[in-house]
Amino acid sequence: MSDNGIDHARLRCDCVCRIGYFEEIVINILARLPVKDVVTCKCVAKHWLRIISEPHFPALQLSWSEKKPKYIICPYPEYTDIVTHLSLMEENGIISRTIPLPAFDHICSPKMVCFLNGLICSVDEYEDEDEDYLIDVNIRVFNPNTQDIVLLPRGSPSNVTPSVGLAFDPKTYDFKAFRFFSDSSEEDDVKYKCEVYTSSSAEWRIISEGVEHPEDNIFNSFSPNYVKCRWKNVLVYFFKPGQHEDPNPYVEVYKLKDDGWCLRAKAELDLMDIHSFNSVAARDNEIFFIIRLEDESFCYLIFDLSDGTWVTLNLVETFEEYSPVAFPFVESLLKYCGSLSTVEFGMQMEEKMVLS
Repeated sequence: MSDNGIDHARLRCDCVCRIGYFEEIVINILARLPVKDVVTCKCVAKHWLRIISEPHFPALQLSWSEKKPKYIICPYPEYTDIVTHLSLMEENGIISRTIPLPAFDHICSPKMVCFLNGLICSVDEYEDEDEDYLIDVNIRVFNPNTQDIVLLPRGSPSNVTPSVGLAFDPKTYDFKAFRFFSDSSEEDDVKYKCEVYTSSSAEWRIISEGVEHPEDNIFNSFSPNYVKCRWKNVLVYFFKPGQHEDPNPYVEVYKLKDDGWCLRAKAELDLMDIHSFNSVAARDNEIFFIIRLEDESFCYLIFDLSDGTWVTLNLVETFEEYSPVAFPFVESLLKYCGSLSTVEFGMQMEEKMVLS
């Protein structure tokens, strides 16, 4: 055997014990990529496809993606009931890409309820043709990056339009859909019930009766509202009208701390012709407002909680003839189910990579 052949054989032998280490490096790199690029990488090599298809990989990818939160904007058309796409906005206020929604081409007036860990919950009204007095909504949970979508099964019969909410369990990576409905036949004394759908069980279960029905949150100028940052940090903001000596309205933001509320930030809002708040979304250190003005145009503002300043985003032309609504968004590969073992394995992998 030539010297080159011996060196080559020795090289292969020396690398055998380090294959696992190189695999960790590849996993670490892939997990840090944007979801769009991760999906593309699945078509590059079978080895990458196997890594990305492992059950633990979506949880690991999400742990990195949470460190780079974005906003996603749903542009509701002013003159049609069909939503065709979503817009992904980066930290600098730039729309980085448009995400098509082919699954919604024939869905009339879908309402995006909430966005959690890369999953979106939408509802649209469904009427039973056989039983006219029953009212229901179609509930869909989908991932706009992977285009995975599921239509939840029908819930209990209801005589009123149900209200829907979505929660996410960070321990099991399961989502739970809550549905408030009423089967009461008395119009003057409507009694509501609540049922929950868990992705791990894939069925509805009534959890309480005689509950208070949650009203839709209509953004009203100068009335208190709340926004949530991540899982535990809750912010409450108030818009207050200006006084005679200072006519401009201003915002106060309070944070929950030690079972009490403390003032986090306060700043004047240099807008006099506010009609309503079309959308409010929050991240750890800022709140994103989409404000409808009296002339029916929109203003896009980010309130920085660290220094109490406002930043105006140049998005007027981008969403012309739309009524946009924004949500905080974290890109992920998650589907509409999960398991505890998947999450624990992903966290272990992340800790191992950080230490190395």
